[in-house]
Amino acid sequence: HNFMIQQKQVPALSPAHLAWFAHRSLVYSSGRDAGDGTNIQNPFLHGGNWVDAAVTLARWSGPALSAVFPFDGNSVAGMGNYSEQDRYVHEAILTDVSCYYAKNGNAASQIPQNVMTEIKQAILRDGTVQTSFYSDYAQYNNSSHGTAYYQDAVWLTNHAVLIVGWDDSYPVSAFKTTKQPKNSGAWLCKNSWGAAWGDDGYFWISYEEPSLNQIVSYAATDGRYYADNYQ
Repeated sequence: HNFMIQQKQVPALSPAHLAWFAHRSLVYSSGRDAGDGTNIQNPFLHGGNWVDAAVTLARWSGPALSAVFPFDGNSVAGMGNYSEQDRYVHEAILTDVSCYYAKNGNAASQIPQNVMTEIKQAILRDGTVQTSFYSDYAQYNNSSHGTAYYQDAVWLTNHAVLIVGWDDSYPVSAFKTTKQPKNSGAWLCKNSWGAAWGDDGYFWISYEEPSLNQIVSYAATDGRYYADNYQ
């Protein structure tokens, strides 16, 4: 079976705003929201995870629009140094986070079949889920089947993308001849490196990729219905 989402006309949300305010603490030291965020010297080079994203969004710090806070996957020079007045800009309010799969980073286990079914159902329902994995640029392969990724040496994660679809029959031959999974099947992912990379910014990652981890989805609602955030 395979499924690829129909693209909807929804506004693009800003990873730049999220990363900056997740990793830069409030500059003042009093008030109920003092200390929101952590202090990281280079927020865009630090990486992140679903917990960082969830706690930041739960503070109503984002999600903001990419049109206002553009994200550049090739250079950090044009991002950051945002005004504190922008910290709590948000287009929606986070209401729930569902974690479908999370494992010990040192484990080589693969996603169980029943969990894969839950992930597919979440994509059908919500459109996307987030995942983390270990990205090694040398292991991406371009062919008539698109851009494909698989490696079998590292189980930790260093990158996050969106899973937007799947193909249970995606061929083993699409991956590098030196690094191929045993069986067919792959997730279709949207990357954050721009439309010039991969297949208009998308690529396939094998079901058997051992570093796949932290697969989550987020639910949100219109922020106009809420005036106060109690936490």
